[in-house]
Amino acid sequence: MLTITLPFPAPELFPNRVRGHWAKISGTKAKAVADAFAVTHQAVHSYRGEALTGDIPLTLTFCPPDKRHRDLDGCLSACKQMLDGVALALKVNDKRFSPITILRGGTTRPPCVVVQIGGKE
Repeated sequence: MLTITLPFPAPELFPNRVRGHWAKISGTKAKAVADAFAVTHQAVHSYRGEALTGDIPLTLTFCPPDKRHRDLDGCLSACKQMLDGVALALKVNDKRFSPITILRGGTTRPPCVVVQIGGKE
């Protein structure tokens, strides 16, 4: 299993936010893809586990900056661009991410999303 830690999604990426024009958050989305790609790419180079074949299980643990209630399905939606970056670094289609388990972690500084990729070793 490969474990990476990504930054907590930017508030603009959550689906319940009022956004306005798409161009206002396009830079935030691009940064999310790039950051996730960089972290995953670096982790893949030091990974010595089994190759990822077939469906790839993911476990996402959201560790927010505060105790405000956040719906887990909204957190998953806010991570869409990050998962695209992870898939790019793994050189796989993100449709292979199945099943996706979503968990709520404790508050942390800095806030993060811990992503476990692959099954148990």
